[in-house]
Amino acid sequence: MNLSVRLFRVRAATFMVTVAGDLDLYSAPSLSPFLAPPPGPGPRHIVLAAARLSFCDVAGLRLLTSTHRILSETGGGLVIAGAPGSLRRLTTLVAGHPAGAPAHYADVTEALRACAGPGGEGFTGPPPAPRHLPSFRGPGAGRAAATGPRVRRHHA
Repeated sequence: MNLSVRLFRVRAATFMVTVAGDLDLYSAPSLSPFLAPPPGPGPRHIVLAAARLSFCDVAGLRLLTSTHRILSETGGGLVIAGAPGSLRRLTTLVAGHPAGAPAHYADVTEALRACAGPGGEGFTGPPPAPRHLPSFRGPGAGRAAATGPRVRRHHA
């Protein structure tokens, strides 16, 4: 199965990445650009919404822990929301690392509140759902593109 990835900016210093599918040796390179530290000074946080992640191997774990380590160097971090039990067990194996393992939260709302911290960016609820607005093509729009614009002349 492939990996589906979406990136959302939640706050100035907090991003959410949703993943679905398999995170393995072959799909980790496609996730890597989404987990790159966001530009700007100060701590940066990334929430990985992993409720629909069906598999994660060592290559995926390596990507998640290295991202967490890089972000934690500036006071931020990577947190995981809604992870399946297998990913939670896998990350406990790296808990002894100096940067620690990414923290796990039951859901996205809880993870985002934790990233805001005391006196944080004032998170008050879950991020808005992505909106897909329909495109509107007026009457005759397809015809005008194929034959050129119609010109009407009014006779006085």
